[in-house]
Amino acid sequence: MRKLLLFACLSVCMGIDAQSEITFTAPALKDSADFDTDFDDSRDLTLERQTVYDVVEQMPSFPGGNAELMNFLYKNIHYPANAVDGKIQGRVVVAFIVRADGKVCNPYVERSVESSLDREALRIVKSMPRWTPGRQNGKAVNVRYNVPVSFRLR
Repeated sequence: MRKLLLFACLSVCMGIDAQSEITFTAPALKDSADFDTDFDDSRDLTLERQTVYDVVEQMPSFPGGNAELMNFLYKNIHYPANAVDGKIQGRVVVAFIVRADGKVCNPYVERSVESSLDREALRIVKSMPRWTPGRQNGKAVNVRYNVPVSFRLR
């Protein structure tokens, strides 16, 4: 029982450490018209009746690790102009599933700040390349993952 409890605690700690907070500042601006794009909020139905894990032996990883994830987000995310004008800041937490094939699916805002920041965080998550999938008992599995994205003005 002690070993099981210790394993569960270590797994949770490892999962939390693997999900670093990423902060973006205002210099990369785009017109607000770029953020009016409607997103397809449909869920990936291929996951119906499949197990989705919260914690696994080997958590999913972005190609190249957390440093490359932060680099990808930094290069591709844009602080919405209306959020800059309104001096809106905060942390959007986006949850999604890394499927057993590495594809990111079913992204949704776990913690909202403001609609334009939420949409931008979702847009960038939807544009991510395939990840290295999580593994349980040596087998690739579906894993739920969270990425906190902080928007701060200078």
